[in-house]
Amino acid sequence: MILMASKKKDVVVKNLSYIYPDDTPALHDVCFEISKGETVALVGQNGAGKSTLLLHLNGVIENENGCITIAGIALNKKNVRDIRKKVGVVFQDPDDQLFMSTVFDDVAFGPINMGFSEEKVKKRVHIALQKVGLAGFEERCPHHLSFGEKKRISVATVLSMKPDILLLDEPTSNLDPGGRRRIIETLKTLKSTKIIASHDIEMLLEICDKAILMDKGRVVGTGKAEDILTNVELLNSHGLEEPTVITLLGDDAVFMIRNNFDSHGIKKHREKIKKATSEAEEKKILSHV
Repeated sequence: MILMASKKKDVVVKNLSYIYPDDTPALHDVCFEISKGETVALVGQNGAGKSTLLLHLNGVIENENGCITIAGIALNKKNVRDIRKKVGVVFQDPDDQLFMSTVFDDVAFGPINMGFSEEKVKKRVHIALQKVGLAGFEERCPHHLSFGEKKRISVATVLSMKPDILLLDEPTSNLDPGGRRRIIETLKTLKSTKIIASHDIEMLLEICDKAILMDKGRVVGTGKAEDILTNVELLNSHGLEEPTVITLLGDDAVFMIRNNFDSHGIKKHREKIKKATSEAEEKKILSHV
């Protein structure tokens, strides 16, 4: 008998609870595991605890109740600086992340603080900007860029530090269709473990392997992304609406999204299924003649 090696766990959270200083409950006994290389959707209505959870995984919010293990290392006060080298956070609002006078300075900020040489910093900045499709933007002023470009620069500021785990809070929010598509394509090229908190169900279905559903600070569902994110009854019971793409495409939705079908492609695919079904039915009938 051949035993398959289990995937290394990049994130393990056990019995994590948190109450804000004003006594507002935020997280309740949260438990989950994420394997190395997985892309995981974190979904739930506003106030479900998604952003609070992400900030715990990077040590921005101190873990007081429960256990968080990152790449086999227990997160605590002593090693939080080392953990932050492994876990990068991209905030929802890029203006919270961009504060320097040039794109180069923003993207270089992390590597400089990690003590790298000038040559290595330049190399990391160049590679990070290439990955987000903005090579040549080094001398641009971040605050003169479009919102979509700012979002991608925010991703680059984290990629320049080469984290093992990437946490993203609403990466496609407030973007036009073109900007949204560029962010999605960028995320699809990244091989690191990713946890994406978002209301953009269609994007999550396209790129995520797994999904975690939260409600009122609790994890109420985990599983394959397509199983959680297309389960209309489950979503509705926790304050989320049926995704429009599911309403329009039904059972074809996940296939269409993951293959980037436009309206012409959808029509062609359905015609192909219809033809195959008709041929199968015809063969079945002829076999009984």
